Amino acid sequence: MRHPLPLLDARSAETRLCTYCPKLCRPACPVSTVEGRETVTPWGKMRAMGELTRDVVPAGDEPASAAAAYACMGCGACATLCLLDNPVADTLREGRGDAFAAGLAPAAARRVVERFPARVGRLEALAGTIDVADLPRGDGTAAFLPGCTAVRFETGDVADTARAVARLSPSGGCTLVADTCCGSPLLEAGDREGFLKHARRFATDLGGFETIVTADAGCAHTLRVMYERLNVAAPRWRRVEHVAELAARNTQLLKRDGGAGEVIVHD
Repeated sequence: MRHPLPLLDARSAETRLCTYCPKLCRPACPVSTVEGRETVTPWGKMRAMGELTRDVVPAGDEPASAAAAYACMGCGACATLCLLDNPVADTLREGRGDAFAAGLAPAAARRVVERFPARVGRLEALAGTIDVADLPRGDGTAAFLPGCTAVRFETGDVADTARAVARLSPSGGCTLVADTCCGSPLLEAGDREGFLKHARRFATDLGGFETIVTADAGCAHTLRVMYERLNVAAPRWRRVEHVAELAARNTQLLKRDGGAGEVIVHD
């Protein structure tokens, strides 16, 4: 029986381009380089998605074909060697959405979604342990989002990074928001509806800020690209940027406390 794959059906042209391509991007993919399997090259993953849309996958093999969409980090490295500008990462992300909705997602992806509430609960608990009593908030228009990884595994560095962001911020400070997640794990696991629900709540909760600064590149991409693409960005948000971008844009502020000389930013 054919599974409904509405997102992939709209990407049939993209999957065909990869299927009949001479695999010029093969050496670019870090996943296929590490695993050493043809099935997880960009060509192999897109070919598997195309076969799902054409209903040529043998009965019972659909989960294995759908799993190919999860062998993508979304890094975009394949695009550097693609002469056709084919959106492989976007297509595979939509393939994960179809796989999850059709019950074809791998068990590991389903566990990510099932554990997401506990993940947020853990962030809330850890956020309460971060001492930022001395953090200047300025005019209250800037928020600093350290990212899940930093809060969970580098809690001791979060307060120092927040102070650096406050010092670099043209608003004169920032508000630390460490008790929530942008929802990226849900999106990458394929739970598109769960992601949209969470993202809208996140955008509402942080809707009073004009600037969002994050120390996590994945958060920056999700908030700046995926939120806008899926129409969930907060209306007041004027800028979403990574700490490195903030630092590069405002290096002169590093000197306002008497500092001098050359400023070097190391990401």
